[in-house]
Amino acid sequence: MPELPAGRDGEPSLSPRMRRLREDPLEVVDRLADTIGARPATSVAEAKAAAYLNGRLRRAGMQVSIDTFETRVPPGFDSGLIALIALVTLILGFWFPLLAPVPAFVCLFVASIGALLRMPLIGRQRISQNVIATRAAIEAPRATVILLLALDTLPGYAPWLAPVCAGERGRWLRVALAAALVAATLAGAVEARYGWWYLQVVAVLLLALYAGAEAWAWRSGSAGAASHAGAAAAALVGASTLNSLDHTQLWVVGLGAMTAGAGLADLLRRYPFERETTLFVGLEAIGRGVPHGITAAADAVLVQQVQACAAPLAARLRGSSMLIAQQLRAAGKRAVTIACLDATGRVAQYATAADQAADIDPEVLEAAAELVICLVRQIDINQPLP
Repeated sequence: MPELPAGRDGEPSLSPRMRRLREDPLEVVDRLADTIGARPATSVAEAKAAAYLNGRLRRAGMQVSIDTFETRVPPGFDSGLIALIALVTLILGFWFPLLAPVPAFVCLFVASIGALLRMPLIGRQRISQNVIATRAAIEAPRATVILLLALDTLPGYAPWLAPVCAGERGRWLRVALAAALVAATLAGAVEARYGWWYLQVVAVLLLALYAGAEAWAWRSGSAGAASHAGAAAAALVGASTLNSLDHTQLWVVGLGAMTAGAGLADLLRRYPFERETTLFVGLEAIGRGVPHGITAAADAVLVQQVQACAAPLAARLRGSSMLIAQQLRAAGKRAVTIACLDATGRVAQYATAADQAADIDPEVLEAAAELVICLVRQIDINQPLP
């Protein structure tokens, strides 16, 4: 990582050792992942994380407010409903095969809608919150940089199961199993052979197993050390260091119910950010591996600034889903994501119970924080934005 751009007074940015004295990133991870632990969306633990972030951002000299909202949160009851409809299909397929395609198509429809909406269709409405911290520019602002991090945590799947079941892949896995059930049911209605019914049995069992694994993973939860306590640590180091921006307003936003996309949706609904002058920097999965700038569908200007900081770039992610990046892309915002990737280009321990604070590398946290600081400094220096 190169030397950081100097601040307004011409002095170089703080060294990692000096900055650590002001804001210890590992302490942030320990507090969120070990002391508070798993932080499901809308839970008391998520509220504790919001209160902790609130206090640390105020200590960094930022103006902080809390925005509350209601949302449905994962996992909901969708997978259980899909498995129940599949069981009805199986029973009808044995006794009344000509009627079985009706619930089979209903099963496929429910699974498809759930995958497209990226949030539960059925579930209780609960309260979550966003933590909004701002710092004004020293002179007339020409740009706004918003650092985004998640307050809640991902489910705690077994490491071998997470690449299949976590996030968007899991939702589309339900669709694939429901489609297989439809195909076997239609074949059984046309040709009454027990072989097709046995295929229905396999599809129903897999849907039931998926529902059970999903419920267990969300119930147990992940401590969320890299995803996403590491992001909070990097953001807090940035907030305590980036206190002399000439023409850039700095926002640090802790998103509640990020796993359901509700926190970001509420932020964009409340604040009409100007697209050309507002740059979003998503912080996700920080603590293991090498900090990268994720360039898939990223803003070209931000990509150039990441390159100016000598950070490696990743064109796409394998084996995981950057939720904040997906949501910003869907909203059409100018954005880039900073995440840590391992040697295979994947996020280590993503959405697993093995995502523990003991495995976090303090040097990786420092490197990610340096990248955040360098990126924001570069944006502040290279004004106006194209």
